[in-house]
Amino acid sequence: MMNTTVEKDIHEQLTRLPLERQRQVLEFARALATAKVHGVPGQDLLHFAGTIDHEDLTDIEQAIKEGCEKVNPDERYTLAGGNNEHCMLGIGKIS
Repeated sequence: MMNTTVEKDIHEQLTRLPLERQRQVLEFARALATAKVHGVPGQDLLHFAGTIDHEDLTDIEQAIKEGCEKVNPDERYTLAGGNNEHCMLGIGKIS
């Protein structure tokens, strides 16, 4: 069930978008609704805490900054896979 405030905010934002952007939002919402959640609870990963050395963490941080922090509103995204599947939330570009 959707929170009424959230629903109203979404509707308000949608009405400001051109038709093609509204279609993209609809496509994304449908993908979210049908997506299967993958992963494990964070509690199960705690035994890995502190196991990555500082140099590797620096390399990972740099790769994220170079590959994931760019936003192109004309790109279409999917919930998994794609060219940037290393980015947060597994959201990758559709080829």
